[in-house]
Amino acid sequence: MEKRNLGLCGNKSAYIERMYEYVFENYSDEFNVFLFTKDDALNTFLKGNKIHLLIKDEEFDIKDNENVKAVAVLSDNKKKKEAIYKYNPCDLIVKQAIEILANAEKEEAGKKEVKDKCLIGVYTPIKRSFQTTFSVTLGQILSKENKALYLNFETYSGFESLCRVMEKRDIFDLLYFSECGAVNFGDRIDSMKERIGNLDYISPAKTYVKYSEIYPEQWNRLLTNIVEKTNYKYVILDLSEQVNGLLDVLKRCDRVYTITDEDKIASAKVAQYTNMLKESAYEEILSKTENITIPKFREIPSEFEMLPYSEFANYIKKIVSFDNEEEKNAD
Repeated sequence: MEKRNLGLCGNKSAYIERMYEYVFENYSDEFNVFLFTKDDALNTFLKGNKIHLLIKDEEFDIKDNENVKAVAVLSDNKKKKEAIYKYNPCDLIVKQAIEILANAEKEEAGKKEVKDKCLIGVYTPIKRSFQTTFSVTLGQILSKENKALYLNFETYSGFESLCRVMEKRDIFDLLYFSECGAVNFGDRIDSMKERIGNLDYISPAKTYVKYSEIYPEQWNRLLTNIVEKTNYKYVILDLSEQVNGLLDVLKRCDRVYTITDEDKIASAKVAQYTNMLKESAYEEILSKTENITIPKFREIPSEFEMLPYSEFANYIKKIVSFDNEEEKNAD
């Protein structure tokens, strides 16, 4: 069996060097063992190499963990969840770390294959446009036949009161798990998800301030983990300008819905947005965008659970049906 790569990294060199000596002496038949005492050295190594198991001090910074299969975080806080107590005996620490790798490999081997997974972006520069209502309704329609996940990126989503969900982990917790090497990522989503009918969703952010701290690469890794490590066929992204790298997210989507209006101001905003895409080398987004003008309805239910049974839902079903027919013809 080909050796896998195991990396040990920490800023406190004496501690991590003793750990390295133990691992090298006892596990060098199974792993190629690497020692990193500086962030830059690890990040440079990861640009061209894969690490199957990374045992790292919690202060040690990883800029890009795409080439890391599993991460075991060492902490001096004995009660800290998602971490290994660093002052345990070396043999126990390594066994716990290898178990994390085994779980990650098991998840990768056992994940269900879902063909033709689809990222759907919903974004409009127009405010008060029924964007969230459209997104949630679309998700519920799609989830009747296939697994679907809804993610909301609004500044103020109102989900806590609308869905009566309080003190739950939100999208930033999911992002944290994604950045920790995506160990058991599918299980993480299962433990965090809420439901609207058949539609799964992760609670939106409770405060928009954190959005400015998230880099585009982190959103990209999160989407990669959702696509590769879960069995959702559809992922609906209810997007806003708060997302750093919004245009890159839209570019990655397989389908984009932009809600517009015949009103002069709304039309002008969409026109400006369209021109910006053309001038910013993001014209590709327009080729997979469907502009939606929502007609007037007698009533659109305010309860999410009732949306699939409304005239509004019937209108969206026609759009989805039309899109599916287009895709069949293209094939």
